Amino acid sequence: MPKDILKEADAELHRIGKRISFLAVNPNNETKERKKFFASKTYEPQFTYENYRTNIDKAIEQLQAIRFNRSRMGYILKHKRDEHINRFLMLKNRGTSDFTSYSSKVFSKPNKLLVKKARRLLRIEEEKPNPKLDPKEVTETLKTALAFYGFNWEVKQKVMTAKAAVNQAKKQVLVKKGMKFSIDFIKRLITHEIGTHVIRYENGLLQPYKIFATGLPKYFETEEGLAVVNEERAGVLQKRILRIYAARAVAVSMAKDKGFREIYRYLRQFFKPEDAWKITVRAKRGISDTSQPGGLTKDYLYLNGYYKVKNYLKRYSINRLYYGKVSMHYAKVLDRIPDLAEPKYLPRYMEK
Repeated sequence: MPKDILKEADAELHRIGKRISFLAVNPNNETKERKKFFASKTYEPQFTYENYRTNIDKAIEQLQAIRFNRSRMGYILKHKRDEHINRFLMLKNRGTSDFTSYSSKVFSKPNKLLVKKARRLLRIEEEKPNPKLDPKEVTETLKTALAFYGFNWEVKQKVMTAKAAVNQAKKQVLVKKGMKFSIDFIKRLITHEIGTHVIRYENGLLQPYKIFATGLPKYFETEEGLAVVNEERAGVLQKRILRIYAARAVAVSMAKDKGFREIYRYLRQFFKPEDAWKITVRAKRGISDTSQPGGLTKDYLYLNGYYKVKNYLKRYSINRLYYGKVSMHYAKVLDRIPDLAEPKYLPRYMEK
């Protein structure tokens, strides 16, 4: 089978993969359900979801038609194809009892040891807040950080739930509009978003396969775990962030057999009402009746990835994780894939 088959498979996976919208797991009636929840002592949110614009069955047919060879790269692309199919099936089953099983196929589930560690982290004390920067100062600071690497990315303020995010397709670093951030938060943001997500994407663009920029199979756990490890190594990891990641892991574990309000009540021991609500929504999204077992299992990967990347780096160089958006599993076999480029960019703290 000619080598071009791999490039064709890579391009087709990229084309179809762009139709996977993870935002579609977020309920479109959260604001209304939040009001009902806080107005009652017993109400369990009933989530609804927007219609999915892509013909999922057709997309899966197209994925199943992709051909691969038996090379190492062919195996990676085939694994990514299977991951895409499970993601589509997960999205197709939003609001149903089957959603959770497909979520578990894509993201797996937390083990008891991780949950035990997470519950301990919930009890650590957070740092005291420090002075805030106004939105304009935040934007200029991020622009300076991007310019250091020579990246031509836009920094944009946007109305959104998250405090910050990266839109790699548009090469944008997004910050919540009108919000003031602490100096420590901005330092962490530069290490997390630019030093991890942006750099891995830019290095991935230099590789011969698009999958290195969009993400190899199971890359998400490595992506987020590496971001936290980078924060720790750069001396900007906040205990508040670890507590949030710990809470997410506990919420995912509880969601498998607990309803929304029970998870919320548990989290209220450690967080303010709004924070407890947000973390619980993240764990129970994807299903309709949140009094029932199930939800999205993804959120435990932030904390799990942190521990796994730390263990990985005891044996392997961090440089392997900067060939693009690679996972720890496949980083070990990069030397068996021909024509890969050495990472051009590395986090600033590593150059000191």
